[in-house]
Amino acid sequence: MGASEFQALAKKSQAARLVLDFDWSSSPLGSMATWPPELMAAVRLAFQNKAPTLVAWGSELTQIYNDAFIPVLRERHPASLGQSVRVCWSDSWPVVGPIFHSVMETGLATCLTDMPIKLNTLDIAEIRVFDVNYTAITLENGRIGGVLSTCIEITDRHLLQKLVRGEHDNRSS
Repeated sequence: MGASEFQALAKKSQAARLVLDFDWSSSPLGSMATWPPELMAAVRLAFQNKAPTLVAWGSELTQIYNDAFIPVLRERHPASLGQSVRVCWSDSWPVVGPIFHSVMETGLATCLTDMPIKLNTLDIAEIRVFDVNYTAITLENGRIGGVLSTCIEITDRHLLQKLVRGEHDNRSS
């Protein structure tokens, strides 16, 4: 996926427009023209995915994400594009950091369900619950280049289940 493919995507995707307009040459990823094919393929996959998807690339875990991921970011968007996952998600890094590092070091995918993550939103700490998949992006030489993360926020479902269990417990008493 080169700049021409992003131009076509940019007509219908806010995130693709931002990726196309971003000055990648000043980021750890460098100019889009120099991106390895594995990174381009991962970004293409992220933009084809309807689920919230994040590509974290390189030792800095520089992030690129699709439109569906924007609601996950909330007020962190659009400043989070091209930012290190460590910086963007510093409030949840004690939880997600070891997972990213494990995938980068071992290449083994990880799937976590009902994962509570503490996030600061507009100066308020809140717990949001996610189902998250972390998959290694393997380079041609066998090394790990980055992580593809797909997530579904299930906070509302989680709260509803707690409410229903609470009502059931109250009726049983």
